[in-house]
Amino acid sequence: MGLAGSGGRPRLVLLVALLATLLAGLPALPAGAAAPPAPPPSARVVPVDWRDFGKGPPQGADAARLRAILVNANRYALTTWYDDRFGNQGDEGLLDLGGTGEHRVRPVAAEAFALAAALATGAYDAEGTGVAEPRARATAVRLLTSVAGHHRATEAGGWGDAWQSALWAAMAGFAGWLLWDDLTPAEREWVRVMTEYEADRFRGYDVPYWKDRDGVEQTPGDSKAEENSWNAMLLQVATAMMPGHRNAPAWRQANLELMISAFARPSDLAGRRVLHGKPVSRWVGGWNAEEDGLVVNHGIVHPDYMATAVQNTHAVLTSALAGEPAPRAALHNFDVVYAALADRRFTSPPYAAPGGTMYVRGSDEIYFPQGTSWGPSRRMDFVAMDVVARELRLDGRASAGGAYWERLHAGRALAMQERHADGRTYAPEDADPYQGREEWVAMHAGWAYLTRWLVHQDAVEITNRAYPGGS
Repeated sequence: MGLAGSGGRPRLVLLVALLATLLAGLPALPAGAAAPPAPPPSARVVPVDWRDFGKGPPQGADAARLRAILVNANRYALTTWYDDRFGNQGDEGLLDLGGTGEHRVRPVAAEAFALAAALATGAYDAEGTGVAEPRARATAVRLLTSVAGHHRATEAGGWGDAWQSALWAAMAGFAGWLLWDDLTPAEREWVRVMTEYEADRFRGYDVPYWKDRDGVEQTPGDSKAEENSWNAMLLQVATAMMPGHRNAPAWRQANLELMISAFARPSDLAGRRVLHGKPVSRWVGGWNAEEDGLVVNHGIVHPDYMATAVQNTHAVLTSALAGEPAPRAALHNFDVVYAALADRRFTSPPYAAPGGTMYVRGSDEIYFPQGTSWGPSRRMDFVAMDVVARELRLDGRASAGGAYWERLHAGRALAMQERHADGRTYAPEDADPYQGREEWVAMHAGWAYLTRWLVHQDAVEITNRAYPGGS
């Protein structure tokens, strides 16, 4: 019997009501967006198999301190930060990010990642944040899907295809992958196409260098270490999520070249060491770090930019969660950079008084030999360096190991947070002009804790194998 005629109208009303109920549970599409079609089989995302990670949380005072830093960052994100930024936007639909630039998108992606890292590893503490886990999970999902849903791959005129956009997509994409089971099919597709779109930008990419093969500065006073390593982060997320994608071989090769180039030194131009099937000298076209591991950015020797070496080791996180060994390229020259932070000595003058090493023995202070762009209060980038150096055993060149430095620097980071009831790190008197400084702390806390957690799971392996598509 058709819907018209005897009894037809009640059945029609019932079906309409049922359809409305089903649609009410779906997220609103971004403005100007069509419902995404199903991806082709080769582009489908392979979720994390959480059954492989059953060893519980890492133990000990150092792990507890690191978790406390992450929980404090989560507390600030879920209360003061979210209320100030999005408190007037209701509880449903995509958040209005307020624009497409760095300070509109990056902070949201960073907080989404930090929350996802805590939730996925069991580090999230409802008592410590004052926010129940289901609410925190819903907030993390809303943050990451708002970033993905407003990307130009889904929304006309959205953010993306910009100098730093790979970093934002890497954080939001990683968050989405960590919380994949919490996403609707439409939200999953937003995350997938955002990641795919940004990854495809690096097919055939011309990798930049601070100095070319002849030592001529191509970007005066501006190493490309940070930029190359954050671009690699996005490719790591893409290949971990979509290992069977038709473009994955090209993504992997670009990832390897970016990681090796990021902290390449002059000696690498003649390096015979084989990485992933060919000598280092064939991977690089210049250098981005001095021979002793120093990195120049903003026209000065810059410890904060040396600490961006943790962006290369992000590959260890994505690979471990994918059940694959991480490429050795992710570790290239990390130990040299770390030893320079710990032991490279500067004489005053010509360097700033009092001279000495960037890491200061017996102190949680950092010495900036030529000043700093971001003030002297930053610690979480160095905490992340210390944790990575310690957990991946990359501290052998340094006179004191990562564990020693972590306790000093993480102790300072936690003490900064403990000054505030809402878990924020910075006080008005702390000099850090970066607008997204709290979100920057959260991002590094997430990286550091996830590194320790994965090592504790015995999930980390390193490989030097060649990958298909290389030459």
